[in-house]
Amino acid sequence: MIEFTEYARDTHAPQVLVNQIGGIYRIDRHIMKCTFVLAAPGAGGIITAVERVSLLWSMHDAYAAQDQLDWAFKEISRGTFATDEGRFIRAQ
Repeated sequence: MIEFTEYARDTHAPQVLVNQIGGIYRIDRHIMKCTFVLAAPGAGGIITAVERVSLLWSMHDAYAAQDQLDWAFKEISRGTFATDEGRFIRAQ
């Protein structure tokens, strides 16, 4: 696990399975909305994507999150946070 911020756990916080970003929208000059979807084959094998959750972020925080995600995925692809068994370890 890579944690960027110390935070209190909330057992009631939603956990939502998604597999694609549906879209990123600018609400106004300060707020953006990022919609995540679950895409799966439906009738006739046609892929159907259904909105699962949307996050509203300040533009400033969204840009900071992008930098954090870029760094994290680069480190994960390098194996920085993996044990010998391939599991991830907590970043310090």
